Amino acid sequence: MEGYFNPTPPFFIGLSNLYLICSHILFSKLGLTKEELDIPIPNDTKRILDGYINAIRRSKNEDIATLRSSICRKDLDKSTRILWEDTLKQFYNRYGYDFQEGLIDADHLAVKLAFVSYLFRESAHKLGNGDIDGFKDKIVVIHRFFNVHLLPMIRECENDIIYSLKPILSFTLGILRTVVL
Repeated sequence: MEGYFNPTPPFFIGLSNLYLICSHILFSKLGLTKEELDIPIPNDTKRILDGYINAIRRSKNEDIATLRSSICRKDLDKSTRILWEDTLKQFYNRYGYDFQEGLIDADHLAVKLAFVSYLFRESAHKLGNGDIDGFKDKIVVIHRFFNVHLLPMIRECENDIIYSLKPILSFTLGILRTVVL
């Protein structure tokens, strides 16, 4: 996956779909969705997702339920852990993501991946409409979200699911840095 970058709307829609699939698989394993995901998955993407899908199949629901920042992150003190959920809800709201409270916590990995999917889709629309500044703004938000919310969690939470997700996140971070820098 390294070294390939095509800054077109379809490329970013593809990234959005990749993160949507990753999120949906977690939601499905937790029993929070029963509907099939109707997104055509290219063969090269299936190869990328194989390890992730297999890691989720091998995992227990309890293991997946603990994929939360407030549980995984050791760098958060007690008071920050209490406020972390609200911080994420505000972040989602600020960027137009409609987080539905009640079924799953805002700091769960599945929600974070769905948010990244949403932002990539928004960035693709901006790029497709010729709004280069709006596109770059969305990419900067994704980059910031990775650095503040995803990567610290990934560094602290060691299991097969996180391990299998690291190549996808690493590839994405390379794309984000190309656009941001």
